[in-house]
Amino acid sequence: MTDISPNARALLETIRFAEGTPGDSGYGTMFGGGQFDWRQGHPNRVVRSGGYSSAAAGAYQFMPDTWRGVAKQIGIDPSDFSPAAQDRAALQLIRNRGVDPDQPLTPASLEKLAPEWASLPTRSGKSYYGQPVKGLQELQQVYTRSLGQAAPAASNPAAVSAPASEASILDEILRPSAQKATDPLSAMALLGAERFAYSPQFTQELRELDPGILAAQALFGSPQEALSPAPAAVTAAAAPVDYQQGALRPIEYLTGDDTHQGYDAAHAGSNYHEHLAFSTTAERDAAMQKLKAAGIQIGSVNDGKHAPGSYHYQNLAFDVPAAQVPVGQEKALSRRVRSILGMG
Repeated sequence: MTDISPNARALLETIRFAEGTPGDSGYGTMFGGGQFDWRQGHPNRVVRSGGYSSAAAGAYQFMPDTWRGVAKQIGIDPSDFSPAAQDRAALQLIRNRGVDPDQPLTPASLEKLAPEWASLPTRSGKSYYGQPVKGLQELQQVYTRSLGQAAPAASNPAAVSAPASEASILDEILRPSAQKATDPLSAMALLGAERFAYSPQFTQELRELDPGILAAQALFGSPQEALSPAPAAVTAAAAPVDYQQGALRPIEYLTGDDTHQGYDAAHAGSNYHEHLAFSTTAERDAAMQKLKAAGIQIGSVNDGKHAPGSYHYQNLAFDVPAAQVPVGQEKALSRRVRSILGMG
């Protein structure tokens, strides 16, 4: 992994640890643990294992459609499934999720990456897809080891809550690691203080002025800011998604709109259409219902011919054909679809 920053390299190794694909052999690992020759490209083969079916493959468990889309986005031949190509593609997927891989790992970044990699935890500590997931503290330890650093002194949550003065906590615990963060929550989570980030009593603990909070205040601002209710992303993490409020985010979006990062040439030209896949069938159906209510016609769902391993075959995807609008209005249709679903 040349020309990759230490933080980015550590994040890639952390993702591979979570996905069960560490080491060089990970680049040739299929879903379920079977091996393939990456020199022959993505295997495009659905594997059934542990009650799940998936065509994911490689060090970062790329689905076939995802691989083709990101390969074109970064300008490489989709048939090139080399370790270097996989690393580049994974970094692009990270950036696509709004995460800078060159910055330190935080719970906020894991939250954004959880829809991309099922083994990474959301702020609730659970998988975005309800699958087995790695814990924040374990991932932080892997990340820290990858950086060649010692584990943070307060990786044990009890160490943060032990009686101590504000000054001693600030100087001995928070300052070395927390200065890398941009907010109090991230600062504490960098130290492995999971009870702050994931406990149902998070908001109440903030109000109880734990010494760890006081120390974070000294670094990041006013007591009023630190004592305000926990961010919605924390307090509502485990709440059911309200699809009517536009909280619909596809796990895969391919479009013929060449002004968008989801552009895929195979979805442009005479075959111009929107392809959207979601983490559950319920989310997919909610998205279709929302588009239909706005007068958008839905195309292929589970029918039609699609690439091997496509989300269509997993009952998670649908297409929006551009044939429903006049020639020249295709991109306007794409923008409207994204707007209706709140995709930006």
